Amino acid sequence: MRHPRSLWRQWPIKLETDFIITKKLKASLEGAGASLDSVVKAQVYLSDREDVPGFNEVWLNHFKNPPATTIIPTTSPGFAISDLRIEINTISLATKGKTKREVIRGPEPALFDGWTSAVKCDDLLFLSALMAVEGGRLIEAASVDHRQPFYGLPVKDELRSILRQADAICRAAGTSIHNAVRIQQFHTDLADLPAALEVWDETMDHAPLPLSPIEVAWLPVAGARVMVDLWVHVRGGGKG
Repeated sequence: MRHPRSLWRQWPIKLETDFIITKKLKASLEGAGASLDSVVKAQVYLSDREDVPGFNEVWLNHFKNPPATTIIPTTSPGFAISDLRIEINTISLATKGKTKREVIRGPEPALFDGWTSAVKCDDLLFLSALMAVEGGRLIEAASVDHRQPFYGLPVKDELRSILRQADAICRAAGTSIHNAVRIQQFHTDLADLPAALEVWDETMDHAPLPLSPIEVAWLPVAGARVMVDLWVHVRGGGKG
C-alpha cells in the first residue's frame, strides 16, 4: 500500500531506500573515514518481496560499483517501527586504508542485473546472495512434480547449484569453498534442513560447518526454497 503523500511520486520503498542512503549511510561512512565506493558487503532486510525491484533501482543509482549484496526477507511488520519496509547494514573499508576491494565474477550472472558476484578484501571474500538460478531462471529441478510430489528432494538440487556457483567464485578469488567462515542459509521451510545438510556434508568432506539456518516467509526468486550468504577466508590474501 502506498503512503498518500507519495501516491503520485514513487513507491514508498524508493523513498525509504534513498533516505537511508543519502541521509544515514553516507554520513555514517564519512564519519568513519569511508564512502559508498568503499562498501564491500551489504545485507538488506525487506519485509515485502514486491519491494525488491524498487529497492534495486535506487540501490544501483547510488552504487556504480555495488558491494556484495544480500536481500534478507523479514516478516511484516519486521522492524522496530512497524511502518518501515527496509533496514540496511554494511561493511566498508577505510578510504585511505591499505586494503582494497576487488570485484570477483562468477560463472553465472549475479542474482540481479547490476549486482556484483563477490568482493574480495585482502583475506576475506564476501559473496552476494546465491540461489539456484542458472541461465537467468530458477533451475528446472527446483520444481516439484505434482504427479509424484514426494519423489525427490528439490532443495538438494537447489543447494548443489548454489554450491557449484560458490565454488567457482571462490576459485576465481584464489580460495575454496572449504574455507567458508560464515554461512547464513535461508529456507522457506526448515524441514528442508536435514536434506540440505547432507549436501553440505558431501561438499565439505564432513567438516564442521559455520552455519546459521534461518526460516523466512519468502525469497527474492519466487518458487525457490533456499538462499545462501557466504563469507570465505582467502589464504595469503594479504600477500597480494
